[in-house]
Amino acid sequence: MISGVVIAGFGRKDFVPALAAYEFEEMVLGFPRWRRLLTRKIGGECGAVIQPFAQKEPVDQFMRGIAPWLHDNMRATTEKVVTKAIELILGKLSTQNVEWSTTLSETIFPEISDILGKLFGDWQEQQKIYWSPFLPRLWLRRKMNLVTWRKLW
Repeated sequence: MISGVVIAGFGRKDFVPALAAYEFEEMVLGFPRWRRLLTRKIGGECGAVIQPFAQKEPVDQFMRGIAPWLHDNMRATTEKVVTKAIELILGKLSTQNVEWSTTLSETIFPEISDILGKLFGDWQEQQKIYWSPFLPRLWLRRKMNLVTWRKLW
């Protein structure tokens, strides 16, 4: 799971604001893995900065349990590996019997699409099973926080 921290403001001796964004991952040997994503500072070369953060991707990763880009990559590479493996087998078979290879190709590829669709559907269902016990508590906690804030105001 990846998390991020954005620090923005004025330093002790600064007359102009600055911004630094960091990304954190899991712990390795007792230390967090991190990297600086960007640093922006207003100055002579830069008169202003508009920098979006807290974007949709980290929320999607949290809610889905997997980064959207990784999910899409898994789908694409799985489909490619399966398709290329079948093409390789049918190509080898066509050197022995072209008719049989053509017949198999015409019957196998439509079914492969259905099989991959089911596999991807199963992946999605597993994500729901994984997160469904947690989500009601998350929404309840959010509602409780809103109620607490209303009482304070």
